Amino acid sequence: MARDTLLSDFEKPSYEEWKEAATAALKGAPFEKKLLTATPEGITLQPIFNKSDTEGIAHMGSVPGAAPFVRGSKAQQGPGEPWEVCQRVSRATPGEVNDVLLRDIERGCTGVNLMLDAAAARGVDPDGADEEEVGKDGVSIATAADLDACLTGIDVAGLPLTVNCGDAVLPFVALLGAHLKKTGKKPADLHGTIGSDPLGVLAQRGSLCVPVEHAFSEMATLAKWVCDNAPGLRTVVVRTHPYHEAGASAVDELGFAIATGVQYMRVLVESGIPVNDAARQMCMEFSVDSRFFMEIAKLRAARLLWSRVVEVFGGDEEYGCCHIHVRTSSRNQTKYDPWVNMLRTTTETFCAAVAGAESIDASPFDEAVREADEFSARIARNTQVILREEANLGRVVDPAGGSWYVEWLTDQLAHNAWDLFREIEKKGGMSAALQEGFPQSICEKGAQERAGKLAVRSEILVGTNMHPNLGEKKLDPRGPDYRELHASRSSEVAAARTGVSVALEAGSDQAVDTAITAAKDGATLGEIARAWRSGAGEGAVVPPLRVFRSAQMFETLRERSENHERETGARPGVFLANMGPIPQHKPRADFTRGFFEVAGFDVIGNDGFDDPGGAADATVDSGAPIVVICSTDPTYPELVPPFVARLKERSPSVIIVLAGYPKKQIDSHKETGVDEFIHLRADNHGMLSAFLDKIGVR
Repeated sequence: MARDTLLSDFEKPSYEEWKEAATAALKGAPFEKKLLTATPEGITLQPIFNKSDTEGIAHMGSVPGAAPFVRGSKAQQGPGEPWEVCQRVSRATPGEVNDVLLRDIERGCTGVNLMLDAAAARGVDPDGADEEEVGKDGVSIATAADLDACLTGIDVAGLPLTVNCGDAVLPFVALLGAHLKKTGKKPADLHGTIGSDPLGVLAQRGSLCVPVEHAFSEMATLAKWVCDNAPGLRTVVVRTHPYHEAGASAVDELGFAIATGVQYMRVLVESGIPVNDAARQMCMEFSVDSRFFMEIAKLRAARLLWSRVVEVFGGDEEYGCCHIHVRTSSRNQTKYDPWVNMLRTTTETFCAAVAGAESIDASPFDEAVREADEFSARIARNTQVILREEANLGRVVDPAGGSWYVEWLTDQLAHNAWDLFREIEKKGGMSAALQEGFPQSICEKGAQERAGKLAVRSEILVGTNMHPNLGEKKLDPRGPDYRELHASRSSEVAAARTGVSVALEAGSDQAVDTAITAAKDGATLGEIARAWRSGAGEGAVVPPLRVFRSAQMFETLRERSENHERETGARPGVFLANMGPIPQHKPRADFTRGFFEVAGFDVIGNDGFDDPGGAADATVDSGAPIVVICSTDPTYPELVPPFVARLKERSPSVIIVLAGYPKKQIDSHKETGVDEFIHLRADNHGMLSAFLDKIGVR
């Protein structure tokens, strides 16, 4: 039966009629409180959206592949044109990285994604770095030979590069140029992103090795060289990962991204680079979490906003489309029940693909615990491959386009983010705002608000603050021996050092070619960085962002209980004083079990007691330092006083908790001797932490 024929049998209800029916179904509960949802972005979500919600939205008439690029960078999608599967390699030495890259490329990766370790990202060789920096968060690269070993057997001309170099971009490009000379390739053969993001580094680390102006000079010098020699490369990146991981909302990320991008565009244009060439250099990297529709709208809004920025700078329409690279979120990764991270990553990867990201990096499920192994890396990689090749998601242009909700949300995010961008501009731009601590304070506020929601469990992390699995086997937190790695890499680089003289003039058009020649002759990354920074002055310093991983606050509680078990042989115990038959006590007994188990308590259950005295005696016999009375509000006045009296007589130190919060009975229960009340609106994290303190669990 045709759809129109079927629907013709029914009257089309109006929104007002639907709202009236919904209000009646709420039976007196306020519509606004129950069905409207406030988000951290300052946006109120309606329970249902209509076509009228999109009236007046300027981008509604746009098409894929055309300005303002809300609907993606391509007019059509084909079998060979999906996003790049760009999996980050988490290995510390060049040889290990090469092994992983060759395996990953053979099994579905379509790009090379490298992170330099903490030492190289600062422009420091291993023998001049702190022990814990070498191999941390990336690969240790110091010489052209290291990069040769890393890329052996890999066609860098045929695969896009994504490299996060920290604030050592020019020195890394010098090593890459030396590698190209050795392999007979040219910079013009390269494509991808080897990006400079000094403000992102400054926000995340709290410092740069040089003043901001010198970092901007390096950015402009490299961008000019790329325009002339490697037009397929992007060398200016706006990374929002540091802000995301510190608690930023979608609006915050967008506002910071646009403010940063505008400042970078000014640097490039003022250095003499034409606007279109400057715009072509740009890449934006976003983290995406599990808030599916919000994150889709965020990426669509980013393209909308950036198109507007390029227009204001005077660029041509086609240069207003910015390459977007996505990394799935780290802030919602959990150490306990880490297998659910696979589900989060799948949702986030799907979200990024639907939103039209040009390249995606799906994080391994064990990232919060350890360096990825072959299994976790394969699962992350295949998450993308299945979505591309089996679900055929890569063949669809803008799957979310036309959804009244998504289009409205995209518009709301864009407007709110533009307001934040304008506020940052009034402060003098993003670098001035960072000096003032403005973005840092916004992220800190966002982190605190989210922590509050997690504490009362209005925001859920499955396996962490809800439905914990106390019987799981924890992952082995293996990783490199950093002391040994530092020693071996230091001796390797020291032996390879040739003592070649390196002299670089900041701002010189020949600086990059001179650095490449020096790298080819044996100069190390650290030597090139020192030469480039010579005379630059003191590095920039700002208050650093504080990383906020959502699960960490509850993981600390679990770790306290586990440490207690190692020391005493048992986890801290909670006895359930279940009163009456099973139907009477079970709902609150189940709630209590879930309430305490998220902190690793051993919850001792039973089928219920017929009399309060027997429940009190069983509590004492259990040896548990905490007891929770579980029954119903109507039965509490009769059951609680004799139970408490008997328990206080036999074991006065036991902490007595009541499951529920019967408002009219609270004062009398407190007078009787009840210490605490647990309920749906209770501060789960705060109370559990206090309970552990009271019973002496460090």
